[in-house]
Amino acid sequence: MSSMRKKVLSSGFMLFIGVATIIGSLSYRIGTLIHMGPGFYPLMLGICLVIIAGLIFLEPPQSQDMKTQDIEIKTVKKNNYLLTLRGVFFIVTGTILFAVLGEYGGLIPATFCSVCVAALGERSNTLAISIVLALLVTGFAVAVFHFALQMQFPLFRWG
Repeated sequence: MSSMRKKVLSSGFMLFIGVATIIGSLSYRIGTLIHMGPGFYPLMLGICLVIIAGLIFLEPPQSQDMKTQDIEIKTVKKNNYLLTLRGVFFIVTGTILFAVLGEYGGLIPATFCSVCVAALGERSNTLAISIVLALLVTGFAVAVFHFALQMQFPLFRWG
């Protein structure tokens, strides 16, 4: 199957799922950003899927050199299962940490720890890079979810 045909089929399928999600969400109350209804999240998810489908379809074709590099990278990754397991372990651990610390620690510790641990799943990331990334994402999460959207997720919770 040619790469253009794969691109058209994958973007078409994603577009179909996105439009179906948008249509399905319209049967529920949408609400606002502050008071979201049950149809808000599916509507936003559908819109994101439609946008991503458009981006996949509009992606410029790759040159032959880039295709050769992709094959070489895939071969290296295919032969190194430990790198894959490392990423899976750290990302799953980060997600579990967010769930536990979100319940018992609040937004700031949950976001910081989960991002810091998940970032360590990338082999090239050092602890310092992971901490800087965690600080930036935590600051963004506090600004968006606590101040802008005023979600009822405490910044800190003890116990």
